[in-house]
Amino acid sequence: METDNIKRRQLLKSGLALTLCNYLPHGVGMSLADEGDIFHVSQVIYDQLFALFGTQANVITRSDQITIRTPDIAENGAVVPISVEGKRGVVSAVALFALKNSQPLAAMCRLHASTDLPVSFRIKLWSTSEVYAIAQTEAGLIGTSKLIKITMGCMGG
Repeated sequence: METDNIKRRQLLKSGLALTLCNYLPHGVGMSLADEGDIFHVSQVIYDQLFALFGTQANVITRSDQITIRTPDIAENGAVVPISVEGKRGVVSAVALFALKNSQPLAAMCRLHASTDLPVSFRIKLWSTSEVYAIAQTEAGLIGTSKLIKITMGCMGG
């Protein structure tokens, strides 16, 4: 009789844990990596990442292997120059996301094995926003972010 209660409690705990995992922001994943190494993204960005990279999007590691180079303050949100720099031969694809744009995916490129970073883009930002660069590597997805302030342009902010 007592073992039935224990099994029932374990089942309820497992069900509760799985339910809570569905409400956690994707990108947290069920990773063994240290919490400080996990790169968190919003649900909308996760959905777009999943469409681009499949199940690799479940765990994104914060990394200094890539960096975003752009002005801290952009005078015109309609054309914001951004480059993503990184180590030679590490990255096979780069996606840029602007969190506050109506469609966060701002740019995407796949790189040939012999192509080096940096890659440069000009994107539109609707307002001051955090911009995420997510790169695909042989080891999985890595990410970094930078806040870009807009003084005038599309919406200001």
